[in-house]
Amino acid sequence: PALPVKRSLTPDDVEAEYGIPARTLEDWRSAAKGTAYVKPGKRVLYLREDVEAFLRANVIVTTGRS
Repeated sequence: PALPVKRSLTPDDVEAEYGIPARTLEDWRSAAKGTAYVKPGKRVLYLREDVEAFLRANVIVTTGRS
């Protein structure tokens, strides 16, 4: 059987699954931008639904014209 999908992701998980470098996530956190995150104690976690909502909200549609 398939493993259940992880709901919370570490910055390294986000990098592996979505291609957003962990360093970029860190920069976004310090600049108060980017996707939402949770911080239980010292760990930083991202909820999968927040990462996917952030990506959907930042889609840029091009027309193909210069």
